Amino acid sequence: MFKLARRYIVFYKNQSFAILISMILSIALMAGISSLVYSGELSDLENSKEINGDWNYAIPLKDNTIDKITNKQDKGYEVEKYGICKTIDEAVSDKNIALLYGDKTYLEMTTQSVLEGEYPTKANEIAMSKFVLDNIGYDDVLGTKISLDGKDYVLSGVLKSEWAADSNILNAFISEEEVNIKKGISSFVYLKLDESKKMYKQCQALKEDLELDSEAIQENDNVNYYLGGESPQSFIDHLKFAFTNPEGNFTYLMLVLRDEFGLTVNGVILGLGLFSIFIIYSVFSVNISKRITQYGILKVLGIGKFKQFSLVLFELWSLLLIAFPIGAILGNLVAKLMYSNFNTVFINRDVVNSGTHTNETQSFLAAAELKAGNFHISYTAIVFEAAFLVVAMCFIAWKIKCQTQKSVSIQLLKGGNNKKRKNRTIYSKGKLSLFNVLIEKFMLERKRTFLGILVSLSLGGVIFLCSNFVLTNAQTSNQMQLASDDGLGSDYKIYENNIDLNKTLGEDVENNLEKIDGIKNIYPVKSYIGEVVIEQDNFFWKEYYEYLNEAYKDVYNRYMRNTTNGDYAIKSNILGYSDELLGKMEPYILEGSIDPDQMRRNNEVVLVTLEDAQGNHNSIDKKVGDTIKVKTPNKVSGSSEDLKQLGSESDFSEKEYTISAIVSRTMVRDSRLYTLEDQPDITYSVIMTNEQMKQNYNIEGYRVLTVEKEKNTDTELVANEIKKQTQALDDCLFQDYTGAIERQNEYLFQKTLFFYGIAFVFLIISLFHIANTMNHLILSRRHEYGILRAMGITNKNFRKLMLGQGALYGIFSSIVMILLYIIGNKTMEYLMGHVYGFLVSNIQVNVWLIITTVAVNICIGIFAVLIPIQSILKEDIIRQVNLT
Repeated sequence: MFKLARRYIVFYKNQSFAILISMILSIALMAGISSLVYSGELSDLENSKEINGDWNYAIPLKDNTIDKITNKQDKGYEVEKYGICKTIDEAVSDKNIALLYGDKTYLEMTTQSVLEGEYPTKANEIAMSKFVLDNIGYDDVLGTKISLDGKDYVLSGVLKSEWAADSNILNAFISEEEVNIKKGISSFVYLKLDESKKMYKQCQALKEDLELDSEAIQENDNVNYYLGGESPQSFIDHLKFAFTNPEGNFTYLMLVLRDEFGLTVNGVILGLGLFSIFIIYSVFSVNISKRITQYGILKVLGIGKFKQFSLVLFELWSLLLIAFPIGAILGNLVAKLMYSNFNTVFINRDVVNSGTHTNETQSFLAAAELKAGNFHISYTAIVFEAAFLVVAMCFIAWKIKCQTQKSVSIQLLKGGNNKKRKNRTIYSKGKLSLFNVLIEKFMLERKRTFLGILVSLSLGGVIFLCSNFVLTNAQTSNQMQLASDDGLGSDYKIYENNIDLNKTLGEDVENNLEKIDGIKNIYPVKSYIGEVVIEQDNFFWKEYYEYLNEAYKDVYNRYMRNTTNGDYAIKSNILGYSDELLGKMEPYILEGSIDPDQMRRNNEVVLVTLEDAQGNHNSIDKKVGDTIKVKTPNKVSGSSEDLKQLGSESDFSEKEYTISAIVSRTMVRDSRLYTLEDQPDITYSVIMTNEQMKQNYNIEGYRVLTVEKEKNTDTELVANEIKKQTQALDDCLFQDYTGAIERQNEYLFQKTLFFYGIAFVFLIISLFHIANTMNHLILSRRHEYGILRAMGITNKNFRKLMLGQGALYGIFSSIVMILLYIIGNKTMEYLMGHVYGFLVSNIQVNVWLIITTVAVNICIGIFAVLIPIQSILKEDIIRQVNLT
């Protein structure tokens, strides 16, 4: 069987070559993308360590902790290295600075190495990062005297900024000697464990060995995510929950597939595999159709079903044996080239990640400059793909065996695979054009083949249009995400880093900033704290707020409380926006409209609602035109206790506002109010104009100023001028987002090129199938075409006839393409809106792009018939007529 299979490959070399090329390209695509994704994941891990620190867990430091973790006995966990950090519990009051000591290993693990000078060793020495020095108004010059809470320090060292530090708390390092004499110290040991073992197993062993509660352990979630930080739940359990639990649904299952089973990556690879099977099966079926008579002879000679299956399988495996190493090498070579030039496409280190906000992280500019690491070949994926294709070839061989077994031996000997040999004579029952007769006879007779050509011809266009749909919506979503993230909507941000709401930025600060050359717009924001009262019949997320109450009770002393009449009072942010900033909120409107003049005239407000993980905004039953009650404290003392106020009703004043619009996001938030680090809005916000904030709550000063620069202005010059204006202000911090915004746009451009490139490769693979199939279909009708030529049809008219047929293939495939695109469009819209958290998922593809794709399909259909037309026209007419 193996020798016969090899003979078939050599004899039908053109078809074998087409199958081989299809296999090579398909394997190259799967192997290349797998390695790209694998390299990206490794880069994600390294970047996450760079940003969040190269540690896994932090545990309280006790007398025997070091002895236990350094014990070499096998206890289920292995500590590779550890670092010690001691923090003075009470922050420096006037600058909100945390004083701490960290040993050398701790500094290495948290990427805070000394860039210049030395780490403090004496009681009066201190070390800080340049970011901290800039924001407290000191130069990064060694020996500079720094005064904190009445005590003078000497700057002994400048540290590298901690990437993921909370910028509301500025870290300053002092000597171990000075920390030890302070009262109220929190000491922790930061652990780096063995990465070859699952982290959740080591964590459990660590807790048992040290007798620790889960609450006592701090986890570096962003690093452990890549190292098995969570105990996996079986897919069967998720499946049961999705379809048997009242809280489960199909979207929940998709979210599980996305987060725990790599839907994004594995789904693409699986799709590539299925597409490859379709192409290989379709091309090989054409090859088999030429051998029906030979299979009949083999069957008469006694070749059974299993041997026939073996013959087809050996032929496919032989081609796969040649194609797989070539495809794997080619795919990884091209992938390495792409990775070296477009590496940020394959790492998940976007400045904006869908579904989350980036709230006040310290070094946006530095984070934006992250690069991917080295390229790595995914050998696991290669082995899996080889096994997948070997099994797939068995399926294809079995399918083809079933087709050939349908006919009896005598029918196979005659070369037909139907129960009755069809008459090849063409009849016309009426006055029909020859073109229409040929379409019905030649194009539509073999419906399965005809449909296969249409699907294959349309797939490239479908993938291209769906890619364009996803990329267009992704770009818009990312731009909206940038604009709605706290500060990223503008180039710079200046804000009060103090919980005392009485401390604000006056109009004089805004006026001084406006005088700086290169600044285009300034958007001032006022803020206040309050409670939104929601009637119990209109509130549907009680369980969510009960969870927040329990999880963050020490932060804000509960988010939600019950009023005396049984309604729910929920801690909320009250924000005042300028008219220009309110105008930028138009894309986020879920219901209603935003008119600042009308808001001032009727004292109306904009309500920012909440969004769940599935993209729903169904937490409350409030519509535009409804009223909402807002309670505010009668007195704000200017301490952290203000956010925890839960006094009696007499401690609050209540106002009722009409809702003019409901929106999905805030544009700018006050990070010292009701927020969580690196989280989207977790509670409601009420937005009004700055004039209404003055009218309703007598608030004059601003808590936040966001600045937009002129397009071609020097970023660094403008930033330096802003720093000069703000450094003298108490508790005022400055953020520069220009690098982050620029980098994010670069990410989007690279991803656009990548996905369009994938669509183009799909189109090339489809072309091999189309050209091979069309060539076979036309050449198999040489007898009929020879009769037409003998009857006197000219070569010119014959070409027109056949080119018209090719154009019809293009038209029919375009109809199929549009139908498949509509289905894909709705699927993508669902996935983007409910699974991947896009802010917008309904921006349709430009109609001219669809028209262009249809034109390309028609051109491909015409091109596919050109080669076989020339072959027929060159052949002798008599020989064609004598064919049977």
